[in-house]
Amino acid sequence: MESYEDKVFHPETINPYKGLKTGKVPDEIITIRSMERNTYSYPSRSALFLAQAKYMENFEDNFESSCVATRHLNVYQYFLDNELRTYFTWRTKWRKGQ
Repeated sequence: MESYEDKVFHPETINPYKGLKTGKVPDEIITIRSMERNTYSYPSRSALFLAQAKYMENFEDNFESSCVATRHLNVYQYFLDNELRTYFTWRTKWRKGQ
């Protein structure tokens, strides 16, 4: 058994979403997540959100689970994947009059 003192530690990136994903995430959500990492392409948070919203304008989802989003700002990067999928499922139903 390896002891704590014998272990070598290295710097690693902290992923705030690790362990919070629920099943397969649609490619469109993966794409808008990658847009968040390319911050040099967007001069502000609002420019990033506008680009993400334009990309997702026709996206539809049918996420079986649901969750309550408790965010004060409706900015995609503040939502967890399951919260985003719940939002897009709600939006899809709303647009279809359900």
